[in-house]
Amino acid sequence: MNPTLLTCLGVGAAIVAAVVYSVYLRNYDRTRIQAYLAGRGGRLLEATWTGQRRRRGWFIGYDDNRRWYRVTYIDREGNERQAQCSCGTFGIDLDDETVLRYVDDPDHPSPAQEAENRLLREEEERLARKAKKDPPAF
Repeated sequence: MNPTLLTCLGVGAAIVAAVVYSVYLRNYDRTRIQAYLAGRGGRLLEATWTGQRRRRGWFIGYDDNRRWYRVTYIDREGNERQAQCSCGTFGIDLDDETVLRYVDDPDHPSPAQEAENRLLREEEERLARKAKKDPPAF
């Protein structure tokens, strides 16, 4: 066989293997993140791969092979949070956590509360129009 053809086939096989391995790791990481959050009483909403990010750590090479995700989840109290999550051989770390929406904060209602409030406002407007059109007779 032609050596150039073998080289091309080898490179092509390596690229396919790298893509398959990357997809496998992302699915595996998503399962690990779900289990990690469930162990803390939370529930994963979304995990988006952000690529590899290096930072200076206390150990040389600590972050070399970690995969980074932007994670949105519901915590134990029902608050919606977002964090930077890194997955590697030795576990999962959450960094830069921020609360997106508090569960009982009237200034930050949940999507279900917003939908209920919208329906109540529509019903109130409908009743106001009806009362204006047909005033009650006393």
